[in-house]
Amino acid sequence: MTVPWTAPPPDPTPYLLRERIGDMYAGWVDGRNGVPMLPPPAPSPKGATTVASGGGKGAALPEPWELLPADRADAVLAGPPEPSRKPRWWHRRPSAPGPREEAGEYERYAAVWEATSEETLSTPRIEAIKSQTLAEIADEERRLEESVAVLRKMVARAREDRDVMPRAIDLAEREVDAAWTPPTPQSLTCRRTAEQNTARRPDELIRLRRTGDHRRRVRKAENAYLERSRELAHAIRSEEMLNEIIAHRTAVARAAAHRLHQHGNRRIATYLQQLVRKHKRGPELNLVLLRHPVGPSLPAWVTESE
Repeated sequence: MTVPWTAPPPDPTPYLLRERIGDMYAGWVDGRNGVPMLPPPAPSPKGATTVASGGGKGAALPEPWELLPADRADAVLAGPPEPSRKPRWWHRRPSAPGPREEAGEYERYAAVWEATSEETLSTPRIEAIKSQTLAEIADEERRLEESVAVLRKMVARAREDRDVMPRAIDLAEREVDAAWTPPTPQSLTCRRTAEQNTARRPDELIRLRRTGDHRRRVRKAENAYLERSRELAHAIRSEEMLNEIIAHRTAVARAAAHRLHQHGNRRIATYLQQLVRKHKRGPELNLVLLRHPVGPSLPAWVTESE
């Protein structure tokens, strides 16, 4: 049974705890098994690395210290100052890579970027979440079509009535014009079969009767014209109201589809968080995912009016 919508859903789709734990565990297992498999890093010569977003094919990578002001670049190249005394063990920090090492890592990542795509980054878990999300969005579309199918038939019927009414109104208007034509003197004194006795029904009475008949014809023609006008206005208003109801239900279904899409992306983000943490090439995978986002795409019926 289809439940009619009354308002767009205000809250996001709840992310159940069992779903969250399942997505985290799947990311942890896939990261431990090295899924997805990234292409081997094949760095280009320093200063000639090709990056898709670095000014076109063949653009040279700038050195990191070249992007800093002169005073800061000198400080970076000079390195940290020598400590005045030997630091304690709790003051020690892991050695960070220098600017040239960072440039080399950037070159390795650039080579991986060029050799990967959304298809190579997909995993069975991502495909399962995408399939489930798209299936739920398809269910929303099916419920929407079932809900508005009868309304569309009513709109078609109202449109047919609206197209026929102008002709009927034109005919009624002609009848009003004909009814308003004043009667001739001969028609005012025309006697019927039961009115032949001039003594009991004088000419003045006959004239009053024919005048009353003329007024009744005018009133009847005007009432018919007003009735046709009301029917036309009712058909136009019915069509507008039905279109408003269809538009409202479509907006609600699109809002529900957006909720499901956001929920699917949220699940994939939870999965990728654990995947990147556990993957042996996590930093490279993280940067590749920034350039090639994975996730379900919205159908055309959701985005056609946006």
